[in-house]
Amino acid sequence: MRLETPEINEGGNGIGASSPPRNPLFSNYDNVQAEIPENEKEERYPISLTALEILKSYSSLTKRLCNSSEIKEVTQLENPTLRGRKLSTEEVIRIAGEQYLYNGENLSLQFNPQLSNINNEDMKNIELIHLLLSSAEKIENKHFDRAKSLLMVCDFKSSPIGSPIQRLVLYFANALWEILERKTGAKSQNPTTTQETEDDERILMGFHPATMAFCKVVPFMKVLQFTAIQAILDAMGSSTRIHLIDLEVRTGMQWTVLMQSLSGRLDHPVELLKITMVGNSRAWMEEAGNQLLSFAQTLKLPFVFNLVVVSDMGEEMREKLPMEDGEWVAVYAPLVLRSMLVKPHCLENLVEVVRSLPSNIMVITEVEGKHNSPSFVKRFIEVLFYYSAYFDSLDAFFDSNDVNRLVIERACMGKWIQSMVGREGEERKIRHVGVDVWRQFLKGLRFEEVELSQDALYQASLIVKNHRNADSCTLEMNGKALTVGWKGTPLHSVSAWMCL
Repeated sequence: MRLETPEINEGGNGIGASSPPRNPLFSNYDNVQAEIPENEKEERYPISLTALEILKSYSSLTKRLCNSSEIKEVTQLENPTLRGRKLSTEEVIRIAGEQYLYNGENLSLQFNPQLSNINNEDMKNIELIHLLLSSAEKIENKHFDRAKSLLMVCDFKSSPIGSPIQRLVLYFANALWEILERKTGAKSQNPTTTQETEDDERILMGFHPATMAFCKVVPFMKVLQFTAIQAILDAMGSSTRIHLIDLEVRTGMQWTVLMQSLSGRLDHPVELLKITMVGNSRAWMEEAGNQLLSFAQTLKLPFVFNLVVVSDMGEEMREKLPMEDGEWVAVYAPLVLRSMLVKPHCLENLVEVVRSLPSNIMVITEVEGKHNSPSFVKRFIEVLFYYSAYFDSLDAFFDSNDVNRLVIERACMGKWIQSMVGREGEERKIRHVGVDVWRQFLKGLRFEEVELSQDALYQASLIVKNHRNADSCTLEMNGKALTVGWKGTPLHSVSAWMCL
């Protein structure tokens, strides 16, 4: 049966690109940037981008940018698609940014005729983002007393159970407070929103009910997992001795889909499926392995599970991997490479180990973000736009007071924002670069990108269509990689690679 070709649009990566870390591995990729054609910008973003593009091109948010001859006009809201409807979180930030460029800290929205079509709730959200931008600028310019006053207002007006903007500002303000405390000793009077709990590790590993609810309700992770699995199935063909190396310690439940597919083979039945999970947490890997072993038994599938406990994914991993002759080998790296950007030598070691294996394919899923600029302001703006889309999506899939949503926003997104915005140097452990940077990096190490099949793209399209708010979830091709995003903002990517 011929599968229907999914509707996946050719498109770019969004606006702007942050510089990757300045080290020998990434030094040639500082200017990697995927541009969106002007006509496509107008179609995808009804609000003018002119001012925001300039905002992200400069190293400061100062008012003097308003005098730039490149700024032709402020946001116009005559577009009928905007009149009388609630603005998205990203649109609120774009308007607030443009108004900030023109008016600086002194904002008067009530008397601005160009904003007359915006409802009161969105006006309050624009004002709140304006306060946040002002706070970031004051910290950048070392006006710490004024930054403290502005952040106190942000604390008062933000909320962990409010609108997406109120939630977003809560976590960004928390990150700015961390900078302020480091510089001056000043502390927020709000309870620490990202304080660690005993459940945090379980949440990040995927074993917590909140993580499971997120993966079930929001389609992004399913798209990545099913597309990756289909890419592996496409590459293995009729192989009967299969070895999957999973570089991320999680539940491993994505492999049950692949196991079901293999158990249904009528010709070329599987002689042995071996899954090796690599990581530094024996307890979590054993829990995942026991679940997979139990599932394989129900399918009567010949199955072996190995766990490799390593402190780093270098030579130690190479020596411990249980490799055998005659195996078809796939390496799966879900959201793994980003964790090594803070230690580039570890990243290089991992990729060299993968190259040395008799692997037939490596499938990578990553955050499609450009959050690694050495410039604080540029990084702040990039992270703000990225998480504006993510918080907007959570608002579409969860109720405001849903406990699972609150857990994910606090334990995952809040902590990642705190790391990317509030910390510098090696303390900034959370870093993201886009698929364009990964592409150049891997090509430089003699990997060749593999085209995703129509079956893989169909799986992605089908998952999106089977979820609520399918029209807002966007699938785009970036070269041979697939990106999944929200209302045109790419959030994650999946790509497949072979060693040359």
